[in-house]
Amino acid sequence: MSKEFNISLLSEYPNRIIWNINRNCNLKCEYCYYSDTHNKNKSSFLSPEEIEKAFEKTNKKWLILLSGGEPFIYQDIYKILNRLSQKHTLQITTNLLACDTEKLVNSVSNRSVMMISASYHVTQKTNHQQIDEFIIKYHFLKQNNFHILVNYVSYPPLLTRVDEDYKYLKSHGIDNFTILTYRGIYKGKQFPGSYTKHELDIIRNYSLDDSETLIATANTNFYRHYCDAGYCFFSMDENGNISRCGTINKSYGNLFKGTFVPDDKAKPCTAKLCLDCYLGMTAVKNQKSSIFSMFFKKIV
Repeated sequence: MSKEFNISLLSEYPNRIIWNINRNCNLKCEYCYYSDTHNKNKSSFLSPEEIEKAFEKTNKKWLILLSGGEPFIYQDIYKILNRLSQKHTLQITTNLLACDTEKLVNSVSNRSVMMISASYHVTQKTNHQQIDEFIIKYHFLKQNNFHILVNYVSYPPLLTRVDEDYKYLKSHGIDNFTILTYRGIYKGKQFPGSYTKHELDIIRNYSLDDSETLIATANTNFYRHYCDAGYCFFSMDENGNISRCGTINKSYGNLFKGTFVPDDKAKPCTAKLCLDCYLGMTAVKNQKSSIFSMFFKKIV
């Protein structure tokens, strides 16, 4: 497995925003946290020009991490990516099946894409045509010098077959592969935090670094630590509503309506479990607020 990708890459970008561009998807994975909202998205669509101008008004150069849903079923997505990539850097999470890779390559320079995170949803790829399509698109993007990493969700029922799936992908030239922690409830147990020792060993074997073990064991408690969330790291929904992060739903206005106002400095985290672990680990600082100030000051 390649080690060219790791969480520390995110820290190279001072301003980071996760944009969950939609809740719609071409797949219906049982472990998706948007499973109850699939194809019920009522978001309003802005033109690529309007979206570009909204980001421009922040006077910041962003790392925009696009996710969903599935970004490539969003209206005018290739034009949007083209516009945003002129100034900003992109990271795109996609299942590849809805992506027109030739159109993507012609719309966006690989220099403007930090990474494409290609989600291999094996429970949906039950026929060889879909598997072949995924593999072909992976290699096309890699041949065009896009950094691409295949991710595999550690949904408990899938952990019994991850070895087989990885060997198959590797036999077809895919070695940039990692495993991501499942978030949700399975058989009455809350994940992360309920993996068995054997399951954790599997996760350790396929993860890019030790940070995934911290996430899988629910050991991402940054309470009282100062964090860049709300200052230079944010989460945004499909309608432009911005929150501190995916864990703390404090509003920072709306990017598309021109009401976005960030904090003027990093503030302490009030959550006992960070759900934005990958970005959270690069946003959190060693400095901690005193218990006194956490109790008496309104900080979020």
